[in-house]
Amino acid sequence: MIPIQKLHNKSIGPFRISVTQIKPLKLHGWFGFELKLFNSKGEISKTPVAKGIYSKGRGSEIAPWIDFNLRQKIQWPRGEINLRCEGLLTRACREISKVIPPGGHLMVSYEDPFPLHQETAAALSKGIPPILSPLGRILFECGFVKIKDWYLSESGHEGPRKLWAEKPPDKSWEKAWHREVLDELDSFLGKKRKRSLHSETLEFCDVMRYKLGSELQ
Repeated sequence: MIPIQKLHNKSIGPFRISVTQIKPLKLHGWFGFELKLFNSKGEISKTPVAKGIYSKGRGSEIAPWIDFNLRQKIQWPRGEINLRCEGLLTRACREISKVIPPGGHLMVSYEDPFPLHQETAAALSKGIPPILSPLGRILFECGFVKIKDWYLSESGHEGPRKLWAEKPPDKSWEKAWHREVLDELDSFLGKKRKRSLHSETLEFCDVMRYKLGSELQ
């Protein structure tokens, strides 16, 4: 059993995760996967909440990682559920993040036609740090400290823009990254007039700075 399969039957509010379509890919240690949800009646969602690639990594050189799409809305046989509005999207992402060990990372696309992705793209285009973007906040709340905007043109084929989120390898790295994030946020606030920022962004920034500062003491 590969680690991503351990998510099967994990609780997401009133739903549970169903790990579907696990299949080995051409590269060694890479697996394609889909995560759907099912309810207490046994009904399974028609569309996945997450779909992507899980990699076992390569020994001590490369830690395990996941590259996936996170869907804000999922289709059911009798309608649609917006996981973000129901407060379940962060919980789903938190379960997925448990598969990633210290030193590992997630890559999450933000080019799907959902408000979460569109708001993230808009925030980044304004120079807002990735960690303060809507998707970045979710990743931070799931235990990822270093979050960056990432884009790669693969062999002439443009891949989707993503947020790359890393877990620190150990406590010393965690403290160093916390300092880096605090410096980034302080620099950002110094360059931007607070009145030009959305109140929700400022509030989350203050909460994050307080939390990171407290953990450094």
